[in-house]
Amino acid sequence: MKKIITAVITACMCVMLLPMFFMTSASAGGSNVYLVSSSSVGNGQINTGDFLISGGVHAEGDSIVFDEQVSENAYIKTRSRINNMSDYGITRLFSAEFTLVVNDIAEGGSISFAFGLDSISNNAGAADSMELAVTYDGYLNFSVLKYTEAETPEVVKSARFGNLNYLDEVSIKIEADYRNRLTVYIHDLETPFIYQKATDTDLSGYMAFSQTEQNDFAISAATVIGYRYETAENPDYVETFDNGEYNSNMFYSRALTSSFEGSSLSVKDGELVFHNAGDSYISTKYQYSNFELAFDLTDLAREPVYDNGVLAVPITNLIGLGFGCDDIKQTADATIHYSNWLHFEANSLGSNSTNPFDADNIGSTWRARYVLYEQGIGNGAKSIQSMIGDDKLMLWDSEAIGDKTVNVRFTAVDGVVSLYLKLEDEADFGTPVFTYDMGTTKTGYVRIFTYGTVGASDLTKADSGTFSIDNLSIRNLDYAPIRDSIEAPEFKSNLFDPAEDFEYTDNTDSGDLLANKIQSGNSAPADGAASDEGCNSSLSFSAMPIAIVAAVAVILIRKKIRGTTK
Repeated sequence: MKKIITAVITACMCVMLLPMFFMTSASAGGSNVYLVSSSSVGNGQINTGDFLISGGVHAEGDSIVFDEQVSENAYIKTRSRINNMSDYGITRLFSAEFTLVVNDIAEGGSISFAFGLDSISNNAGAADSMELAVTYDGYLNFSVLKYTEAETPEVVKSARFGNLNYLDEVSIKIEADYRNRLTVYIHDLETPFIYQKATDTDLSGYMAFSQTEQNDFAISAATVIGYRYETAENPDYVETFDNGEYNSNMFYSRALTSSFEGSSLSVKDGELVFHNAGDSYISTKYQYSNFELAFDLTDLAREPVYDNGVLAVPITNLIGLGFGCDDIKQTADATIHYSNWLHFEANSLGSNSTNPFDADNIGSTWRARYVLYEQGIGNGAKSIQSMIGDDKLMLWDSEAIGDKTVNVRFTAVDGVVSLYLKLEDEADFGTPVFTYDMGTTKTGYVRIFTYGTVGASDLTKADSGTFSIDNLSIRNLDYAPIRDSIEAPEFKSNLFDPAEDFEYTDNTDSGDLLANKIQSGNSAPADGAASDEGCNSSLSFSAMPIAIVAAVAVILIRKKIRGTTK
């Protein structure tokens, strides 16, 4: 049992303002990179930042169009290159999807989707590249071709689709892995046309839609995904909150009061205690890419507490795990609206009420769930996945948990986030209670936070966060060969050092006052002036010494007062 001195972190105060470790925002770990996305083509415009265009290729609505206005051999190419990231443990190379609608293919003409172009100056048919070619002979024909130094390409596979004709919407998906194994789906995205076909062609490089002869076709819903790996320099660390403090070189905390009495964020009995906390959090001071966040959770307010009929501690409805955060000083409210975060939620928030519980703050928590929010633009973060599981451990299940500690483990690895929970007496975590492939996540700060209502007049409709955490650990899970781990920083307490006593000595003399100098005749004459009674020779100046005396006296008094403080 730990015996710890309590150290209260004063509400509304930032604790230990120390230098932050800022980095340029980037995707975390092995993350998706959209070379082509829904923002690449839209409203009759093609984003020339994503594409290099030649021959009059243009957009109509959300489609890329080749028609009679487009020249023969026209093309549209990706400006970004697909890179093989196998040295970083990424086994995927690329994934490309689009919908093709053919209106007409000229005699001897073809439509091409080329990939593996070594240079952006290369076109379909360049050596050491491949393409999916479409021709027409009464029905649509699809061929996968491989180009070498030879004059004639190698036909990897070709087929005539008797069920596909002009004006049909044809869904196409092409994937490749780091070993340059190719998978192609045509129209039927369940059954591959080619599956993991080994090639001796390097499929990394640029991609292009093009044509031979003058055809009429449109491409819509195009996405091209490559991959990249971002690492962040950071240490592994475990914070036990011993001695009533934590390492402020590793963590930063901030607390705002809620509408309830005793609102605080404090270190007490070897734990970090959120009690009736408002907008409050603890954040890493280093940014993380792939990581594991783990901690022990106790004393969660699963039932309301009343004091003489007055709601004193409401049910906690929000514990959040934020990741990819841009700033350690970002408020919890900003995290909710503009970051990636996982919500431990007691009950779904109603649209017309901050607190979803009834007037007695008792409502049902049987709908407790986990909700994943993705960083949004403009309108804030959006819910992308939620889970309610009857067979999973839910944090508000008082009967199952009782007074036991809940061990929490949250991981983000190459865009996949997973939540593991177990009770303290269970041997291991087992399978995650929640997992979701976000495709990409940001490198950024990691935090635990809550968000309570500030200034509510009706406490039955107010919120606050009450729970404790211990053994808080953060671990770098970047791919081991390129992991950028550093030594943990030396311990520096988050507590303020007490101010030293300052002994003040008053060295002023009443004789220093200008009025006394004037009265005694000891005022020094100006340089080069006669020492006479000229200062009092005119009645018009007789009131000035009084004003000067008053002003100087005030100045000396203020100086004395200031001198008593450090």
